[in-house]
Amino acid sequence: MKRLIHVLCILAGSAVLVGADGCSSDPNVEGAKLDLRNKDLDRALENVAKALERDSANAEAHLLKGQILQELFLEEPELADRQAFVKEMREAFGRSVELDSTGAEEVRRRMQAAYTREFYRGIEVYNDAQYVDDGAKREAYERAAGHFRVASLIFPDSTGAYFNEASAYISGGMATRAIAPFEMALQMGSTSRRIFLFLGTIYYQAAEAESDLMLKHRAYERLVYTLEPALELYPRDDELRSMLLNAYSLAGQEDKALTYYQAEVAAGNTNKVFLYNYGTLLLRLNEYDEAIAQLTAATKIDSLYANARFNLGAAYVNKAVAVGAAQVDGSLDVEGPRTRARVGEQFVDLHSERRALFSEAITHLEIARLLTEAEMGSVRNICRALYQAYGWMNERSKAEEVQVCAEL
Repeated sequence: MKRLIHVLCILAGSAVLVGADGCSSDPNVEGAKLDLRNKDLDRALENVAKALERDSANAEAHLLKGQILQELFLEEPELADRQAFVKEMREAFGRSVELDSTGAEEVRRRMQAAYTREFYRGIEVYNDAQYVDDGAKREAYERAAGHFRVASLIFPDSTGAYFNEASAYISGGMATRAIAPFEMALQMGSTSRRIFLFLGTIYYQAAEAESDLMLKHRAYERLVYTLEPALELYPRDDELRSMLLNAYSLAGQEDKALTYYQAEVAAGNTNKVFLYNYGTLLLRLNEYDEAIAQLTAATKIDSLYANARFNLGAAYVNKAVAVGAAQVDGSLDVEGPRTRARVGEQFVDLHSERRALFSEAITHLEIARLLTEAEMGSVRNICRALYQAYGWMNERSKAEEVQVCAEL
């Protein structure tokens, strides 16, 4: 009888890869091994639970529990239950290694196998989702995301699983749900440029859709906090740079934007888009002369740059309006004939300056209109600026002509 028991111990140990050096001292552990070999997983869990009730520091029982949960996880079709099994499996395997490090390699191998299987299952489901009917795509991509989420639970420091989960949400039209896994990938140390770009775009879209002004402002601030480290990693990336500088403006942090622009201009690190964005910011801050200088530089690089032409024209219009305001302010306090004569001369000079500014504005706005119409873009705002400039220059026929496209 003793000899028979010894043979059974060897067989059980070799079948489930635990207790290979002999029988466990706990009969429930031996029973759980036999149950696992016979695929009676529920009974195997019951037996190992009894063993752990007697001795919670039984490393062999924890290791065996992890193996049982791994089998349950692989057989479970429901993603929510798969997640639950994975969490328990990690806990059981982790506890077994804490108690006895000799099983660490076995645990690592099993965890890697589980991760790989789940990760590639996610890829299969993702690829299949591209060919299902449109009405079922969202659910299919959501299921793919679920598999990647399970994979990330197995190895929480795996940035690839987080990225793929987020990508599945985006493909399924669930962009806001991609935020959490993208953020987790960054927390785990990912420096992927694509993650910063995706997150930046999603944050911007969420901010634009937000009606609450305080929440909108916070969303823009979050956009800034995300993109600042991105630009440190990719200092010469024009796309990330444009996103961050735009985010500064939207978040009301123009001082940061100006500091950055000034440093880049001084270093000569400029292109037409950079100059356009810089000029647009200056225009928004009513720094018309500087705005005109930067936007002019952009059009010199590309004379067919429609947006730069439009904003350059707008800068001239706004400066002309500002000159008119100064003219009105100067007329409020006039005493004595000499003073009146001097002010009158100034009015003539200001009037000439205004005409010159509006004339310059018209030149750039007309070019912007032609370029935008050629690209089938909207010319409504361009026509409105032209209407104002034509009206001031007393070009009535032209003003009437642009009334239609200005939608006035």
